Amino acid sequence: MPINSSNSRRQQLNINIDPSLLLQAKSCAIKNGKTLTEFVVDALTSKICELTNNLEQSNEIEMEYIVHQMLEELVKGKKFSDLGSIEYSKVLSNTFQQLVIEKDTTLPKALEEIEKVIDPFLVPSLLIDNEGRRNLATAEQQILLVKEILIGSSVASADHLNQAVAQTGTCPALKSLELFAGRKLPLLNLYFLKAIDSKGESQSH
Repeated sequence: MPINSSNSRRQQLNINIDPSLLLQAKSCAIKNGKTLTEFVVDALTSKICELTNNLEQSNEIEMEYIVHQMLEELVKGKKFSDLGSIEYSKVLSNTFQQLVIEKDTTLPKALEEIEKVIDPFLVPSLLIDNEGRRNLATAEQQILLVKEILIGSSVASADHLNQAVAQTGTCPALKSLELFAGRKLPLLNLYFLKAIDSKGESQSH
């Protein structure tokens, strides 16, 4: 995120630095046609932006690791629990509502955007009929379920999540929300991971 260094209400920062570093700073300031203060502020701004970008990249790598770890857990035979699925659904809904406010849009428009990006993540076995044709009715049912989960009128079941991950490797609502947000959603990924039953068996009946 860019740092606004043009704020008229600046605050003073007193720091102790090595004399040789101070001389280097003064020399660089002169070479760049800046005052010492201007040079130091610009240097700090540049470095802070660099560190921030590195942190964001690190968070993205961490999220990829989390998802990979989650899939490894499922491969070991563990399944989503009903309780974990309910908690995950609540976070899905809360995240969606926060994003609607953040993007300064309306709920209907936000749901329209979700519908535009969700198709690649729908569960394949629920889309194809016995003759190998796309079943529009079941596609609409899946999309409707995701919408209901996002607005908080329904929750994802353990069976639904198990089926979705087994066939697509992810959760349709999660991927749709990340595309809607335009970024990774760390908290949502963590709750997705936490929804896995630690005992290794689904609690769904």
